[in-house]
Amino acid sequence: MKERLFREYGQLLGSDNKNVTVIHTWGAGEGLDTTVIIYDPLGRVAYSIQQSVPRGMGNTLVTRTTLKSPFLPGIWTAKIIYANQVVAHRPFLILPVLYKNRKLNPGSLPLITDYHFDTITTSKIELYKSFLSDSDILYTVTEYNKLVKSPTSSILLYFDKLVEKFWRTSEVCLIDSNPTCSFLPMCTNTLWSSFAPDPKSDLGSIDPKTGRIERF
Repeated sequence: MKERLFREYGQLLGSDNKNVTVIHTWGAGEGLDTTVIIYDPLGRVAYSIQQSVPRGMGNTLVTRTTLKSPFLPGIWTAKIIYANQVVAHRPFLILPVLYKNRKLNPGSLPLITDYHFDTITTSKIELYKSFLSDSDILYTVTEYNKLVKSPTSSILLYFDKLVEKFWRTSEVCLIDSNPTCSFLPMCTNTLWSSFAPDPKSDLGSIDPKTGRIERF
């Protein structure tokens, strides 16, 4: 379990991530032209690229975006368009950096900035917006700015609820003892927490004679 946490199989994305990768696989058929569009939680077009799917038995296309960070926290949406129809749709969650060095980060929600496109015309952006549904828009500019000014406890609660839409909580543990949550196990007593002892990964001092790292 700890190995899974280390390798981040949960594929968590934070507002300070450098990019987002979209992978789409097509079955056998004729070649075709598609458009990959990524929308932010405000329903704005954040990225788009046109891609050609070659004719063949099956193709996997990888799109590494060049989005500008910090990303707005919330639910983003990736759509693939063919012949002016949405053929694939995938929401994904961007989390704010609520903690930094194990302490609450007061500036966790970035301010809204505009996107600048050199190759996308205004008419195309309007066309891309037509593929959105109401459920793709998480909040308005006013609602987001209100969230930015909210107490940290309210921001935590808001994003905890968003996380529940993507992941299910399997187990919970305590880092420090708390009388209110005494029924929960301490993280040091679990097998999966990064706070639990891990003898196979503990390293000792360096042997001055051999230069090798000794185990405890």
